[in-house]
Amino acid sequence: MEAHHLALSSHITLSFFLAILPSSYCTDDARFTECSRPFECGRAKNVSYPFWGGNRPEHCGHQGFKLECYYYYEYPIIKFEELEFLILNINESQNNMAIARLDLWDGSCPQTSLNTVLNYSIFDYAPTVLNITLFYGCPPQVKTLIPVQNRFTCSLEGSDANNNAYFVNESLARIHILEPEKCSGKIRVPISRNAIINESAGVVPALHEALNQGFEVN
Repeated sequence: MEAHHLALSSHITLSFFLAILPSSYCTDDARFTECSRPFECGRAKNVSYPFWGGNRPEHCGHQGFKLECYYYYEYPIIKFEELEFLILNINESQNNMAIARLDLWDGSCPQTSLNTVLNYSIFDYAPTVLNITLFYGCPPQVKTLIPVQNRFTCSLEGSDANNNAYFVNESLARIHILEPEKCSGKIRVPISRNAIINESAGVVPALHEALNQGFEVN
């Protein structure tokens, strides 16, 4: 009889402690399981903190590091303001990554004239970055000192018939458009200083290759 009461008492005691145990233990275990899963997308493998997205909930990363994945791109995408960027490489040991503007991927004719803007609270340009300026919708008679190898054609959706375009490298300050106001748009785009725009191969393919190489941010 006493043994029966002892067993009943032990059962009640155990039930009491189970009832008062904080549910956070189970929650923490679930979060650990969720955050132990890496983000993977195309060529990107084993991406972890501070990045999140996909099967990694927001609490597994840091604000501003959300990644998205689309089956038709082989790289994950990160968004700053209105622009989306392909993440070409993440170097965890150097705390930097190489990114490229999605709207200029395999092309140099964006749909909107937006300068490249980062989230400077968490990212900054690496010393390897060089800026170029692309001018669009310039009439044939625009006065320019830009050599012919820096010119290409670009038909912007919804723009006028002028499809003359130019790019200016910041290291060649003496080369500039004298009447930039006659061009319908311009954007500033970072590229890698190691990217060589070889005009002998044709300015458009060379420019595309430089844009596709992307640039580094810390």
